[in-house]
Amino acid sequence: MKDLSPGALVSAVTTGEGFGNPRLVALAAMGLGLLLAAGNFVLIFVLNRYYPYLLGIAPILLMGGLFMVATGEPKSRGEGQTAPMWTRAGLAGSMVLGLGIGVALVFLVHWGP
Repeated sequence: MKDLSPGALVSAVTTGEGFGNPRLVALAAMGLGLLLAAGNFVLIFVLNRYYPYLLGIAPILLMGGLFMVATGEPKSRGEGQTAPMWTRAGLAGSMVLGLGIGVALVFLVHWGP
């Protein structure tokens, strides 16, 4: 269950460890991101409240999960081997893109009508 730990995505980028089953981790990340986004949008439209931290984290999980579902990487390579740099850079880039989307959503929701 190390693959589903909170720091697993960050350690996949920084250390290149990879995952035993990257698509399972991706689906879990996307599911959590979708749950956070849907819950926040329900709160926005029903109670006129929102939680910017959760709204900012959801796109990071969604974009990182989308990259891993599409590529099936970074996969664990075995003892002493790290994931290829393109997989680490792609995952980091998709998470940074998700961060940008999250920041934009927080500003748009905050400045809304």
